[in-house]
Amino acid sequence: MATEQKHERESRFLLPILIVVGILCFRLTAWTLFRGQLALILTDSYVLSHGAQIASVLVLVAVVSALKPSLRWRAPAIVVAALLMAASAAWIVFPAAVIRADVVRVACMVHGAASAVIFIGWGAVTCRHRPQMTAVCVMIAFLLDSMIAGVLDSMPVLVPALSVITPLIAGGLLVLVLLRFQDSLPDETLAFFTKSVMRSLPWGLLAFLFLCSLMVTISSVLAPVETLSRQFSVNNFWTPIFLTALAAALFLFRVKKRERSDGLWILFSFIMFCGLVAFSSLSLVDYSLALGFMRATQDCLFMFSWILVADIAYHHRLPAVPFFGLCAIFVMMPEPVPAAILGMVLAPVPLSAQGPLSVTIALIMAVVLVAFTLVLLQRQARGEAVSQWHDSHLAQRVEELTRTFGFTDRESEVAELLLQGYSMPQISERLFISLDTVRTHMRHIYQKAGVHSKVELIELSKKP
Repeated sequence: MATEQKHERESRFLLPILIVVGILCFRLTAWTLFRGQLALILTDSYVLSHGAQIASVLVLVAVVSALKPSLRWRAPAIVVAALLMAASAAWIVFPAAVIRADVVRVACMVHGAASAVIFIGWGAVTCRHRPQMTAVCVMIAFLLDSMIAGVLDSMPVLVPALSVITPLIAGGLLVLVLLRFQDSLPDETLAFFTKSVMRSLPWGLLAFLFLCSLMVTISSVLAPVETLSRQFSVNNFWTPIFLTALAAALFLFRVKKRERSDGLWILFSFIMFCGLVAFSSLSLVDYSLALGFMRATQDCLFMFSWILVADIAYHHRLPAVPFFGLCAIFVMMPEPVPAAILGMVLAPVPLSAQGPLSVTIALIMAVVLVAFTLVLLQRQARGEAVSQWHDSHLAQRVEELTRTFGFTDRESEVAELLLQGYSMPQISERLFISLDTVRTHMRHIYQKAGVHSKVELIELSKKP
């Protein structure tokens, strides 16, 4: 009992802190490296680093799906990745001699490829925990990142050392979370994505994220950042936007009592819309201000996509690494590689950041975003009506089973989650109890109901 209470306390208080610090350090790894070494690292090095990260994500998805490595193998892989990130950063920021440009490019590619392991690792962790906690932790991490970046911008002497230290902290905390809070790993093969699973996915929401990613890519081509220093300069709009998003999330969870974070996409749509409208209306008056605000609103794509993808993976019980990895490529990484490719395609087109064509395209994207948002809201309203009927029907069936077989309150909660399709680790996480306690409750439920499996329990619940 004492062990269970200790595990529950750690899950409530220690785990969120570890997630916040881990994601914060991951966010700072790239910023401190590229911001601190602007004289050495050219734009093509940044693009090569990002390209290596995308390739590494694809390799991770394939390896995890094919080999299904256990926690025993994942921990060393994370440690190696963190060491590679730290070593490649140290090679650049503390050179023994003058470094050639091609060596810098190789070091940036190693840094990008290794960072994919840490990135997907933290993404998988957030996919396996409650969406409320995940959303708040990710938002706090992004908010702290924006504030710390502002401090470091005025204290550049600390930046090189942090580019070496932060990947070690991010990797070390990730290993700690996996070993301390992850008792077992779910099936993470691509074969999990059956036709029924694919049909159940919220394709409207995923299409919305892809549309926003495409708009960010187009905006990067319409209004490109002139230099890498501008790319990694501190944006004064970051902190107020992230703070507003966090306040909205806390209102949604605490006041509205929402258990899911999928409703946050509406806020993201509004933020994106404001950025596009501001650029189209103010770029001719104050281009620098309009561009800064639009880029700040579009920087939210990474944060909101992370939260929404983790929410979908948790509630649909999807393989965390493959699903998060694929979503990361298609909706969370719109630049610089996709933007560079689109820029080459549109090179013959005479685009000017402050010209009428760019302003018109930004305004058209804002209108398309509003139209897609209204259509998606209508679809979700119809879906919520059906879902509410199903939830009320399920609750009624659980009450009948409880009265018939004498389930305790906790056994009734476990039975309801079982009938919803939750796995034992997910029940443990949702109810803040250990896996052994979940197994004990399930054994009592089966004994009282006279069944031997979850399938038989589901069939029993369907009987009149």
